[in-house]
Amino acid sequence: MKEMCASIGKMHEFLLALKRAGFDTELIQEIINSKNNELAKKMFIAVMPHPVVHPSGNGVIYDFFVDYTRTVEEMVKAGNYNSVHGAICSDHFPIPPEKLYKREKIKTKLFHFQRQISIDLAAEKIEREGYRPASAHEALAFAEHNPDLQKQFSILAIGSPWLHGVLESYFIALTGRDSYRGLVLLSFDGGASEFCRFLAVSS
Repeated sequence: MKEMCASIGKMHEFLLALKRAGFDTELIQEIINSKNNELAKKMFIAVMPHPVVHPSGNGVIYDFFVDYTRTVEEMVKAGNYNSVHGAICSDHFPIPPEKLYKREKIKTKLFHFQRQISIDLAAEKIEREGYRPASAHEALAFAEHNPDLQKQFSILAIGSPWLHGVLESYFIALTGRDSYRGLVLLSFDGGASEFCRFLAVSS
């Protein structure tokens, strides 16, 4: 149902774009009524923006670069979030020493387990698929390259937790809705929600 609503929303946006481009209502209706909507589909693909993604068995694969010449603060600024948790900083999420001054291409994938799941079990399942949980820097780069995805569902990066005290671990989460995008820290003592996606990187 959610996917169908998203498709309807995109088609509505497409029709509005046609109107703004000067197409009259009669011509738009003719496009919609073309056999099997083929004309409308072709025009939609041609004019509407789409992320470059590759379908996979579990989630979607995204390829992009992570720039380790930038600090967490610089990456947060580039991400243009509406709100950011104050503890998301270089002190808590430093650049890994082996990555310093590098620019690295990675392949990431969103895992969706469709049920509440513990962080440890999620990590285990991700690793069985030949991936590893994404780090804070990888999540920030992902959000910069794919800014709208977190408006659809929360995306968790559990690869580099901030250990606060002896027992508490906090993980970066990309959250949002409508036009809002947030960068928060969450602790998952009771497990992550069934609606969350886990960002992972090909090993």
